[in-house]
Amino acid sequence: MVGSHAHSVAQSVQEFFGKASYYARKFDGRATANGETFSQEALTAAHLKLPFNSLVEVTNLANNKSVLVRINDRGPYVRSRVIDLSKAAAKLIDMVEGGLTQVKLKVLSWGEAQQVVPKAAPLPAELRNYRPRKFAFVGDSLSTRMAVDSVRRKF
Repeated sequence: MVGSHAHSVAQSVQEFFGKASYYARKFDGRATANGETFSQEALTAAHLKLPFNSLVEVTNLANNKSVLVRINDRGPYVRSRVIDLSKAAAKLIDMVEGGLTQVKLKVLSWGEAQQVVPKAAPLPAELRNYRPRKFAFVGDSLSTRMAVDSVRRKF
């Protein structure tokens, strides 16, 4: 399988070096790439390629302080940076004042590349008791149900 081969190649590299930044306040409460709600108080981080739920030790090379974070987002999208930390994680390695610092990333546990499935929006009240007579369909969207009605009227 192509996917499992690529995953095993990535796992052979255990340490990365580069520049870390931390999330701006405006991202607090927004959805992350894996569907979670971002919190500045959680020990989480964004990385462009590591699988979601990977556990990474981030060490500030200026003071040798480390923090353990879980990857739950994608980024940073600034070319010179390798990881975006939550503010809580940035505080623990004393990088908040400077905003950027050189770090070493050590992957301690490779996560599964699964996304959190966001909750579906509830159906409108007028569609909750809708039951098709002859046709089965997949999906809960209004457009799907309207398409089924259209087909049913033709027969």
